[in-house]
Amino acid sequence: MELDDLQEGGTITPIYGETEVAPAIYPAKTGQGWGNAKNDRWAMLSDAYTGAGGFASATYLVPHRREEKSSFSLRKIKARYANDYKSIINALVSPIFRKDAVRTWEGATEMQEEILAKFLLSASQNGNDYPTNMKTLSRNSRKYDTGYVMVGAPKETAENMAELSSKLPYLVHVTPGQVVEQVMTDNSVLELFAWAGTRIIKDKETDIVYEYTPGTYRVYIKRTLETIELEKNALGYVPVFPLWAEENEHPSEDPNPKGTAYSLATIALRRYNLASIIDEISDGSAYPLLAITGDSGAQDLDLGINNALVLPEAGSDAKYLQPDYKVLTTLYDSQFAGLTNEMYTSANVLYMRDAAQSAESRQQEGERTQEILGDFAKSLTQVDSKVMQTVLNYLGFTNVSYEVSYGTDFGNRSMEQDIEAYKVLKEDSTLSPVARELIAMRITKQLLAGVPDSEMKLIEESMANGNKGVRTLAV
Repeated sequence: MELDDLQEGGTITPIYGETEVAPAIYPAKTGQGWGNAKNDRWAMLSDAYTGAGGFASATYLVPHRREEKSSFSLRKIKARYANDYKSIINALVSPIFRKDAVRTWEGATEMQEEILAKFLLSASQNGNDYPTNMKTLSRNSRKYDTGYVMVGAPKETAENMAELSSKLPYLVHVTPGQVVEQVMTDNSVLELFAWAGTRIIKDKETDIVYEYTPGTYRVYIKRTLETIELEKNALGYVPVFPLWAEENEHPSEDPNPKGTAYSLATIALRRYNLASIIDEISDGSAYPLLAITGDSGAQDLDLGINNALVLPEAGSDAKYLQPDYKVLTTLYDSQFAGLTNEMYTSANVLYMRDAAQSAESRQQEGERTQEILGDFAKSLTQVDSKVMQTVLNYLGFTNVSYEVSYGTDFGNRSMEQDIEAYKVLKEDSTLSPVARELIAMRITKQLLAGVPDSEMKLIEESMANGNKGVRTLAV
């Protein structure tokens, strides 16, 4: 197939058809390479979040240089992974989605609004709605320090608006471990993006690569490099958009910089190994070895908890040999607990762990958390806008403009704290009626989280009109 054989204005081939599955992370097996020397890094980050892979199989444990294979094998069986990494990652994502983002369409006709609403309800081929896809993108960004979302469209073009509603664009998430090749400008614009996947070809699952450039879209078999699809990219740009967890000042030089996620995962990896050592010392303290004096013969003794070590030196009293329990205490208090605090502190979410944190410290950390989440929400807003603009381009809705806002309040204040604050503020004579109304409205929204937007709108209108027809919030 040659490009010259295609007509102008060609459409985009669907990325994942009926016989294809979008992998959660590729490759599934550590160390596969796949043209990306950092695959082990991505596998570790994924395992740190799920607790699977090297943490579940204990292949991330490092043996001591004098440790016997049998002892190390037993230690691998007993290995355990405390997944604080997942809790921290979720804490850096969930606050942004506690409230629905505000999305507005300007210039859309009634039929266009219906089509766009249908897309929002099922924005990916697995049926997840658009907000859920944006949360998945955000979580991938936090898990891997970078996340990608691709906007695809069905190959068949719609003849009319009625057909268009059944041939909507869709989103596909790509993790850095899937990326085979990418070329990016300093303006964060992709000039080439290729990622790995699988497809059933002749009843056999085959490794393939999807590749986008501003002018083309092609699919080729990884092993033979044989092109099996080649189309013109009617958009004129690569419909793949990166979301970085933190600002990337030089995307053309390093599109996947190591950030907070990598730092947290390496700490989690060290803590995982340290926990195994602590368990080993604890077990040794529970089952000490009895040492007694007598004739030699210890070289033939298979040591265990049901026998004793015979020492050749005479005149020594029998005694139990066991690890110093003070070492165990030191390892846990100064190292394991220290590493755990380091994870939460480096992510600026120590409030999740330290309940005794002072009010001043909690306030300072809350302000910093607000700043971090606010910066991330701004980046997400930009990517969301690019994604939706691409959807509008696919649909041909050139008359529609799109805006989205994820809000600005992502603090770690609880609803109880807001209510207590309101109780104090409502006694303040200097507080304006408008301010009282806004505070009451905020608390009402939290209490009624999950209420349909249409019903919430009626409640807001009623409160604005003096709570006529709605029971006043008793606080």
